[in-house]
Amino acid sequence: GTACSRRKHSVTNSIRRWSATRCFIRLCLPSTQANDTTAMMRWSSLAVQYQPDDLRFLQARGVLLRNAGHNDSALAVYEHIVELDPTNLNSVIFVVQAHVEAFTVDSTTPVDTEALSSIEGELENLLTLSDNPGIITTVGGEYLKLAQKFGQAGNAWPTVIQYAERALEHDPNGLLVAAANF
Repeated sequence: GTACSRRKHSVTNSIRRWSATRCFIRLCLPSTQANDTTAMMRWSSLAVQYQPDDLRFLQARGVLLRNAGHNDSALAVYEHIVELDPTNLNSVIFVVQAHVEAFTVDSTTPVDTEALSSIEGELENLLTLSDNPGIITTVGGEYLKLAQKFGQAGNAWPTVIQYAERALEHDPNGLLVAAANF
């Protein structure tokens, strides 16, 4: 009775979503083939409004926004992707890199320890998602960026050294050695 009708309703909705997605892609295809960025931005906006949790539409929207230089909007899309799929490496990397980029160190104001702790957690999480040397080096690079931010502010040299050492710990191919010796 009820369980069967719920299953039937779920299958029907899945088919409708799949059909709508195929139809939508067919409508968008001419703008992508013509490399019409304005049309692709409009279509991707409509797509994520219609299917806000569809990873394919979200990823396409994120790439378009990032390529257009709308990094804040792209970050919001990638953060939503990470909420839906915390194992999506490309999205996790973009989010972590954006958070490191936005993190500021100023000798006149206290360090935002909450944001710094959050970034460290994101970097450690990224290491749990992959043992790929490229991903590990990416994490090392982000630690190096943190070391450079603290160094440029001219304060907290123990923190600079700590992050430079972490960068080198996460450098399996020795790509960061020269940059970490500042």
